[in-house]
Amino acid sequence: LFIGIINSFEFRSFQLGDSIGIMALSEEDKSVLENIFRSIDKDGDGFITAPEFEKAIAEANVKINNLSRSAAANQILREADVSGDKKVSLAEFIDAAQYKTNARGENTSTFNALIRYLAQLGTGTKEEPALETFKCWPPPIFLIVVSIIQIGVFIHYAQGDCENPNECPTSFSSPLAYRMCCRDEVWRFFTYALMHAGVTHIGFNILIQLLIGVPMEMMNGMYRMSLLYLMGVFAASLGSSVFDPEANVVGASGAVYAILGSWVAHLTQNWDTMTYRWPRLISVTLLSGLDLGNQIYKRYNADGDSSVSFSGHFTGFVAGITFGTYILHNVKERPFELYLRWGGISTFVSGVIFAIFFNIFYTYDPKGICDIPGRSKCT
Repeated sequence: LFIGIINSFEFRSFQLGDSIGIMALSEEDKSVLENIFRSIDKDGDGFITAPEFEKAIAEANVKINNLSRSAAANQILREADVSGDKKVSLAEFIDAAQYKTNARGENTSTFNALIRYLAQLGTGTKEEPALETFKCWPPPIFLIVVSIIQIGVFIHYAQGDCENPNECPTSFSSPLAYRMCCRDEVWRFFTYALMHAGVTHIGFNILIQLLIGVPMEMMNGMYRMSLLYLMGVFAASLGSSVFDPEANVVGASGAVYAILGSWVAHLTQNWDTMTYRWPRLISVTLLSGLDLGNQIYKRYNADGDSSVSFSGHFTGFVAGITFGTYILHNVKERPFELYLRWGGISTFVSGVIFAIFFNIFYTYDPKGICDIPGRSKCT
């Protein structure tokens, strides 16, 4: 169902007209060829040499006719350089693209293989790689509304007193929280994200949702972002049920880490055209690493019985990366990124299916927690 919905989104790619390699070129094709020529001609001297062809092959990360980059570059130069001066002019470049054989009667298939590949990458188009198009309309209301609801729920439960000291704060005993003994109440795998254990807990989550999530929603739209958020929530609770089953889970940290993970997917797919990429990568790494390290410390070293489920944080982060590579908008999709997309969604779906069957067929309660007399279970 998810794949059927997601496939309705458009993923753009540019392809050169079918006239490449035959006798006629349209004016649009010639314009594209001129732009491709200028993109390969790095020094701007009006000629392309073998090293420049080799660099273009390396940047495109393409294998042509099973030749090495150097061999392919030299072959392309031979096919296009009819004057024999070891360099290709714009006129020679267009002629090699226009005819199946050059003036010497040699086939230009290797040259045209490179040109077709560069055209598919969008090289030569007049469109600028506007990686980040922030749209204010429709407004990015999803994460703002979710944050307001979470704050309201937190205020409501913060006013209550703990009747059972083993279930403090009161959010842990809420009918919305995820609890090991209540896995048959399926809604808890989602509604736990509305609950939070304390001010710092909800404060960090709201901060990330607004500072990072809202810009992501402006770039990708409410539909994509809401799916990513919900899948992060679901993956985190499933991950906690598998890897940390005794923990009571509250908070939107799984979804927040899915947002952080989606930034990794965003950076990975658009790294070569992104502005300020290193500061962004460092910021996401620091935010994720510091908070996850803090949660692990609180889980195993802090005084008292902490029920922080860092496995939920981690699986939410992985969900953001894997599901994000598929659902997020990719302005200029390269052929190899198709493997990233399908690899990501396959990993995500496989993990979700495994965790669902784990919860259906396996009951983990070696300490008999769910059978303790007088202890609140699903109230």
